[in-house]
Amino acid sequence: MKFAFFMMPLHLPSENPSLAFQRDIDLINYAEELDFDEFYIGEHHSAGWETIPSPEMALAKASATTHRIKLGTAVSSLPFHHPFHVAERFAFLDHLTRGRAVLGAGPSGLPTDTQLFNIPPQDLNPMMRESTEIIVKLLETPGPVSHEGRYWQIKDMALQLRSYQQPRLKMATASVGSERSLDFAAQYEMI
Repeated sequence: MKFAFFMMPLHLPSENPSLAFQRDIDLINYAEELDFDEFYIGEHHSAGWETIPSPEMALAKASATTHRIKLGTAVSSLPFHHPFHVAERFAFLDHLTRGRAVLGAGPSGLPTDTQLFNIPPQDLNPMMRESTEIIVKLLETPGPVSHEGRYWQIKDMALQLRSYQQPRLKMATASVGSERSLDFAAQYEMI
């Protein structure tokens, strides 16, 4: 049996953010000492309490002081980021962690984040799915990739760095167990 830790990066608005972030990193190290297998951090941009806008940066810092625990996002809100940038950043993170990175893909669960980026709620899930398709193609294809979709268009783009894990880094997604979300997870062999 495997055990994972999901951290909602809650920080009191009144506390010192630098100290709060260090406490988060210390918690990841403690989770590894307790033999947790995986540690996941969420991404938010607008609530004022969950103040980690780029979980992969926190995970990169944690990778310098941990050695075994897998480090993932729960989730990276894919509608807010260009898929090429996500694929590129996570391939890089996968090298920094020596194959311990997990890209947690999601549409975003915080209404104020969605409002901040001015994305209609009905577009979030289709944007995430299209973005995931592109990210997987970029991570698995050694040559240029093109995609002409509803939300994203890329032409002859290739990653300069493939992920450490092959054929690509591990991916995960949040699910409430619906058939549609389970099919999505299975399609991309998500954990």
